[in-house]
Amino acid sequence: MLSQVDKKSNIPLYIQLAESIKKEVKDGELGPNYRLPFMEDICKELTVSMTTVRKAMDILQEDGIVYKIKGTGTFIKGSIEAIKKENISLKDICFLSRNAIDLESDSFYSEIYKGIFKVARENNINVIISTCNPNKLPDIKNIGGVFALEIDDERYLNSIAESGIPVVVGDYILSLSNCDYVTYDIYKGARMLIKTLIDKGHREIVYLGGMIRTPYGRSIAENGNGIRLNTINEVIERSETKINLTVYSTTIGIHASYDLTKEILKQEHLPTAIFAFDDAVAEGVISCLQDNKIKVPEDISVVGMGGYKNRRINKKITSFSYENKKMGEITAERLIQRMLGDVNAGFTMLIDGKFIPGETVASAKDMK
Repeated sequence: MLSQVDKKSNIPLYIQLAESIKKEVKDGELGPNYRLPFMEDICKELTVSMTTVRKAMDILQEDGIVYKIKGTGTFIKGSIEAIKKENISLKDICFLSRNAIDLESDSFYSEIYKGIFKVARENNINVIISTCNPNKLPDIKNIGGVFALEIDDERYLNSIAESGIPVVVGDYILSLSNCDYVTYDIYKGARMLIKTLIDKGHREIVYLGGMIRTPYGRSIAENGNGIRLNTINEVIERSETKINLTVYSTTIGIHASYDLTKEILKQEHLPTAIFAFDDAVAEGVISCLQDNKIKVPEDISVVGMGGYKNRRINKKITSFSYENKKMGEITAERLIQRMLGDVNAGFTMLIDGKFIPGETVASAKDMK
């Protein structure tokens, strides 16, 4: 399948390999969406190192010749001439959100936007920001693709997809087969955080789940609650010690979680730890605890999710940080692939994250 590289040549092997694949694409020997052999197999076939193959694939990806799908493989995007020709007709990307986006103060949205903007700029297209209106579709005349972040209205999204506009849904996985999905590995994050609390000796734990207000004005449980709470319960059930978990719900945000924490503090028995839906909820919790002379983490430990920038507290929250910029980049790349007709809908991608030790968790035995 691959041309042999010349190990006696002065040209680096990874450049030879990249150019060899480019030639086969140009000559039509490797067509669009053809999956290349796994890197290990290429190493064996050409008797070259993994570093050589990885460098070659990086060059091909940077040049727009291949695209990668984690856990699936590396695929040919299309012929070089076809890519250049199709790039001329690319249209703008619409960043569609549930609520108005404040890129100045909201690090969650701003990091995702940076990722989308980076890829869009590389392809000479713009990013348009719009808010979901269930009674009106966005103006699609100059839009080539839509990224719908935290929107779960299937009728609304299906209407956009049925109009021929590629749609990537962010942070939700719905039943629509004509959309793509990019979401966070919430299971991994929730598991790491609850295990951290249990390993630190916490046995009285409160979970503050998130509520959202829909475009129709209803308050409903946030989509990620199910994964978080199921994961927490799963880890607790497997624990060898008895753990008491109390569940509350609050509208996502600092003010609502602050008010709910005030009510929790009226209880006779306080928890030793609070697992907040996300860092915004955690920040409201910590602010309320501090205002009521309760030290974090000396008196009560707190964890969140998201890795957001703090607005009101001076402690780094123990959290699971999402790779928001990566979500934006993958989304934009996928929309462009859909615009070019290189791939079909139905792609689902989990975005990884990392544990942030922070300063808001202490060992239960060291607490007052």
